[in-house]
Amino acid sequence: MRLAGRDAFNTVSLNLAAEAQSNATALKKGAMFTATCDSVNEVIGSPMLDSCRL
Repeated sequence: MRLAGRDAFNTVSLNLAAEAQSNATALKKGAMFTATCDSVNEVIGSPMLDSCRL
């Protein structure tokens, strides 16, 4: 999932855990949600979130 960041170059990459992928289908563009992630890293200033659950 790509989430909007401060500008076009700074997006947030959120990778869902396998069991959470079905929950993501209910989300609409612009919807607010909370995610809990097992891993949080940064690549060139952009957050990379892995193994996330909604």
